[in-house]
Amino acid sequence: MCDGWSSRTRKPIINFMICCDGHIIYHTSVDTTNIQKLLTIYSLMDKVDKVGEENVVQIVTDNETSFKVAGHLLMEKRNHLFWSPCDHIALI
Repeated sequence: MCDGWSSRTRKPIINFMICCDGHIIYHTSVDTTNIQKLLTIYSLMDKVDKVGEENVVQIVTDNETSFKVAGHLLMEKRNHLFWSPCDHIALI
């Protein structure tokens, strides 16, 4: 799962989390200040090899436009992955 937000200092941040067997694990956060957002989101989402591509079934992102475009590009490249946007990601 990845979610974009702004830190207390207004820096744009993308958080990456892994959900497996009902547990959510923090993976990493990336400060996206002064970088091209769409390419960054796509390249970060495309690093599924770090957790094992065979272990990734679905990628869930927020509903922001750059996440949508990156999700579609990722599904074109890796046709076994399913991407879905959410209006908000609730960690329950």
